[in-house]
Amino acid sequence: MGQYFRLLALSEVNGNPWASAAEFSMVGCTDIAFGYDQKEIISEINAFPVPTSGFVTVSVPSGANIRDTITSVSGQVIRKGMIENPSDPFSLDLGEQRPGIYYIQFVDDRGIVYTAKVIKR
Repeated sequence: MGQYFRLLALSEVNGNPWASAAEFSMVGCTDIAFGYDQKEIISEINAFPVPTSGFVTVSVPSGANIRDTITSVSGQVIRKGMIENPSDPFSLDLGEQRPGIYYIQFVDDRGIVYTAKVIKR
């Protein structure tokens, strides 16, 4: 996880003592919290493929009655539900959603919060 981007030019194409760069485009996930209680235990889970153009698969933590919430970076709830006795990975179709960053959150019956950030192209 990073907060800053630094470009260190080690050489210039013609051997000059300066370098230049233009038209940067950064793709990644932001670290925006959306309603976490700081006392909760938060663990990351894996999602793939990221970035995605539609379907994304997320590893579901073991346990019974996993609550799931999918939220856009602006806080809009895309889905809220319950996964009873998960045994297979969780698949989500973001195909109809706008490009952007989405948060997938699972909460198990012990109150442990699992999160994944997904980029939709």
